[in-house]
Amino acid sequence: MSKYVGVAVADPVFDSVTALNGIVSAGPVLMRSTPAAVSTVGNATYTAAQFVAPAIIRTGPTGAYSDTTPTAAQIIQALPGAVVGSGYYMTIVNTVAFAATIVAGTGVTLSGTTAIAASSARDYMVYVTALANPATGAGPTVTMQGVSAGTL
Repeated sequence: MSKYVGVAVADPVFDSVTALNGIVSAGPVLMRSTPAAVSTVGNATYTAAQFVAPAIIRTGPTGAYSDTTPTAAQIIQALPGAVVGSGYYMTIVNTVAFAATIVAGTGVTLSGTTAIAASSARDYMVYVTALANPATGAGPTVTMQGVSAGTL
């Protein structure tokens, strides 16, 4: 997978198995370049475009808050060419003085630590675990795995 935004180009370096902290992506590792800003006061639901950005920069809350991921279907739709095993890394940067909790949208499984301390950031590996199956009616699924954290 190429590093070029929105362009899927075969690249043997990125089309191979990728691992980080024991997490394996069997499909292409998808990459983008522009962070998303979310400034909602209080809880927010991320859009798919925000969620597939390399980072979400969170400002606005005046107390502890919970942000919800998009649905698995929305995330997969925002990843052209995604297949089971496709994944990407993202960071959520909590710039405020209050803790954040990430909540799963429909079809999203959260794994690892999903709380983000005040004035901290947490890295995630997001990967496709199933595509929609019209024959069985099963919906798509995505896993969001917390992999590391740091303070600002």
